[in-house]
Amino acid sequence: WDCHRPLERQIIINLSIIASRASSEGEAKHWGRKLLFRLLRGQRFVNVTDLDLAMAVLRASDAKGDCLEKYVASPAWLPLISLESVDGPLYHEMIADFHTLLKALPSVAELHADAILLAREVAERAVREQRAVDAQAVAQLSARVFQRHVFRKSGPGWWWTELGVDASWEWADPETKQAAVEAVLELLEATPKLWNLFGQRWREPRYYSLVLQPFLVSPCINIGDIAVAMARFPNLSVEDAVR
Repeated sequence: WDCHRPLERQIIINLSIIASRASSEGEAKHWGRKLLFRLLRGQRFVNVTDLDLAMAVLRASDAKGDCLEKYVASPAWLPLISLESVDGPLYHEMIADFHTLLKALPSVAELHADAILLAREVAERAVREQRAVDAQAVAQLSARVFQRHVFRKSGPGWWWTELGVDASWEWADPETKQAAVEAVLELLEATPKLWNLFGQRWREPRYYSLVLQPFLVSPCINIGDIAVAMARFPNLSVEDAVR
């Protein structure tokens, strides 16, 4: 690779950050990471681990940076447009529409109640069948909870659940991506309260991403990680488990 070419240089930077985070902590490693970033990127590297400070940094700017988000996360999400990755005017437009969507959804209290109800069903079934609650089961639970919360759809089939979980595992597969998008569009059309918010614009990536990324695909990926943290350290608060 020519490490002076922008994309290839950026991939090297990303890999170095990921590798250093995966290795043991230490002052030498920390300074080595900062030096590598400065040499290849020409910018200071500041590692923020405090949650409140990280939130303050994110609120102070609409630029997510061109490290992991621009060169790794955004291409990986396509055709979805991830709210966590976009910058500038598009971010402001999408976050405004996202809040419009949130106002049309049931309350957080209802989401909480749905999650408890469905989690109990999963736990009781696991005990009855004498099997562990694994990553697949956690992802399915996430898909069921948010399908019910967003679309108020439930029942024996839970037809989005399997497709949603497959999409979260295999988002690189074009056919799985397209099937997931079409399934969500069908659900949106069958839910007038939501469809009427944006009408035919829902068919654009800019709009269907408002449902698919934050409510369906991302939780299937992330909630399993949180569940592992809480299983390993039962006394953790939810906030600490998320971190």
